[in-house]
Amino acid sequence: MKSKKSQTRNFNGHILLRGGKNPVWATEIRRGDYIGGQAEGSIHEVEVVLEKGNRRRTVKLAEKEFVDERGVWHRGDKPNFANPTEQFETMQTLLKLNRERKLGLHIIPTIRLMGEGGYAKPRLIITRLKGEVDHKSLNKAEYKAVDDQKRREKQILKQHGFVIHSDVWIHVRDPKTGKVTAWIVDFGNLRKTK
Repeated sequence: MKSKKSQTRNFNGHILLRGGKNPVWATEIRRGDYIGGQAEGSIHEVEVVLEKGNRRRTVKLAEKEFVDERGVWHRGDKPNFANPTEQFETMQTLLKLNRERKLGLHIIPTIRLMGEGGYAKPRLIITRLKGEVDHKSLNKAEYKAVDDQKRREKQILKQHGFVIHSDVWIHVRDPKTGKVTAWIVDFGNLRKTK
């Protein structure tokens, strides 16, 4: 599904971030440290400054910037790969489905689309999950629990017409409880087929 084009900035120079219940306007986005990268592009920490009326707040998130190679977009059966707009639409569809049908999927809570329809390349602004752990570092009980969770979520995704091309989860350890949960974060390897 193609999304509507929209202005990137308003007359005050604020930056439009689509997504959530309503789009929001950021007054500033400050890029921080490099977090990581993959074939699709790179991920950096960002501070997003939001203003509403006289209130101003800063939120720490992550920015996923994509490679600008047209040949990479829409590769065969992976139409979402390196395509921020398609990933955004897939995630919005899945978040809505999860909320309405109470599917119990663990999905990264914030995803916003920035730069669509303007002069900037589209990018995703997403929740920065802290406490990521390598699955190889999990003990036997943790590994089994996470594996069972992912197997259940794969079945739910399949039942609702989603195809997973490779692992779409990262493993995050809750600092308070110590529990490890797998979160769906990679929408380049996930697509809706029906």
